[in-house]
Amino acid sequence: MHYRSLLIVTYGRSGSTLLQGVLNSIDGVLVRGENMDFCWGLYSAWKSLVDAKNQPWSGRSNQPRNAWFGADHLSPDRLLVRARQLVIEQLAPGPGVRCIGFKEIRYLDHLQELPAYLKFLGSIFPQPAFIFNTREHSAVIKSAFWRSQDPKVLTQRLRRADHLFFAYAAKHPNAFIMRYETLIKGPKALSPLFTFLGVAPDEERLRFTLDTPHSFIPKRPTLERAIQAREIVDSEVSGTANPSAMSFTGGLVMDPLSPLQRVDTKVLVAAPIRNEITLLPWFLEYYRGLGCRAFLFIDNGSTDGSLDLLRQQDDVLLYQAPAEQFRHSRSGRVWVNALVRLHALHKWVLCVDIDELLCWPDHDSQGLQGLVQQAERLGLNRVFTPMIDAYSDQPTDQMPAYVPGTPFGDICPWVDPLETTKHLWNKGRLVLFGGPRNRFVNPGDRPPITSKQALYYVEENGYQHLGAHFDSYALPSPLVAVLLHYKFMPDFSARCVAYINEGTQWNNAQDYRKYQAQQLGARTFKTDRSIRVRTGHDLIGHISGISRLIRRRGFAGSIHLTHRVDNG
Repeated sequence: MHYRSLLIVTYGRSGSTLLQGVLNSIDGVLVRGENMDFCWGLYSAWKSLVDAKNQPWSGRSNQPRNAWFGADHLSPDRLLVRARQLVIEQLAPGPGVRCIGFKEIRYLDHLQELPAYLKFLGSIFPQPAFIFNTREHSAVIKSAFWRSQDPKVLTQRLRRADHLFFAYAAKHPNAFIMRYETLIKGPKALSPLFTFLGVAPDEERLRFTLDTPHSFIPKRPTLERAIQAREIVDSEVSGTANPSAMSFTGGLVMDPLSPLQRVDTKVLVAAPIRNEITLLPWFLEYYRGLGCRAFLFIDNGSTDGSLDLLRQQDDVLLYQAPAEQFRHSRSGRVWVNALVRLHALHKWVLCVDIDELLCWPDHDSQGLQGLVQQAERLGLNRVFTPMIDAYSDQPTDQMPAYVPGTPFGDICPWVDPLETTKHLWNKGRLVLFGGPRNRFVNPGDRPPITSKQALYYVEENGYQHLGAHFDSYALPSPLVAVLLHYKFMPDFSARCVAYINEGTQWNNAQDYRKYQAQQLGARTFKTDRSIRVRTGHDLIGHISGISRLIRRRGFAGSIHLTHRVDNG
């Protein structure tokens, strides 16, 4: 166990009593229930002492005639020492307990001071972990517990709470966001929580706990929904195939033991390809450097040796799709939808094109596995991955030929600043337009979209690609990592000609016809405002700016697990 105390921070009817039981199923853990905000009283007393000490006249309070006589002897630090003793005494851990805590639902009454209050709790509890428990707001407000509340006002308070919970967790690695909708799915879905805590659960005790009613007044429909959710997950895990995967009409090129069966990995990189022999070596090296141990490629009629190269890779699962189907595959995403549910159920998938490299601060040390663990800790089932066009300081038509294996960033190290990116909101979707393609667009034309949500958790009835840029969940995740988009490589003009001749890209290669008409291959994209990208830290401005844009819309709560849009 990484922590010595566990504090459940939540609001009424969030399913927190069940979470309390789950934590108590861990050997040596004692998480008590509610205590009518006992610790808030300690915080108020401590804050009063701090305020008294900070009064400008308290330093002259050593005279009996002074209204603040004795204030100089007040000690907030002494109160903290006593408060640490009091909380242990009140929780009464007893023998064998190595981790204590409690859950409380009254944090909704303290949202104005929540960050300061949590900081206080962190100072009086030993090695604390904060576990924020949330639930879909529509389910919360239906509870009789909230009958006297105005639903609109309550929804605003719940959104504010979830926003504050996320903001705190994003800044503090000792915080975890637990969704009720995830909690009821059982042991498989709870794996990230136990990883965060640093313990291995007792499977039998955990299942017994989940099957036992935990509530002030247990309701049969709620219990039945929870049981059904666990049964669905269990059947998915034990299944060997599913109907959706059968919609893929291509074939497996080689039939070795799948790399996903050979290695224990949380993340699969998936990519539709065609004639990418020059870019594949660095693409593979880059993602292997991020810890990727399994790739899924869907080849669409390559004739340049790409298939032969991929057949030689031990970590590649390779499919082949009929070339004539690409125009109806939504840029290959229909194939990905089908195959990841066959090969990567209950894993994370990064679906990218070969000219896209995921980048974020500390990506070299954190890796893909670290990024998805961060998403799970924040209660998210996807990561927003906007594309940023990278380019050289020379026109693509004047660049020397690309040498396979060369880092793409050595060829195209420049990007536009975030300030030049335009955005709009459409039915909850964040639509971005940025980079040189936005700068040189013809008046009246729609610029190419650079929005993308390419990293996501795979469930049978979960995330679906609706095309290269949008998905069925619509709402953007507040966790952001950037896809550096290396479209403007030396072969840019040749690719435009090829795509126009084939006519299989979106809308009969309309965008490529425009690129050709705009003579993008002959243009110099670098300006005095361009930013050189050497490491992921050079993209902090883009990542933090887009994340703030998303969070300002309130998209930081349980809505990310449930809100779906089923058509484009």
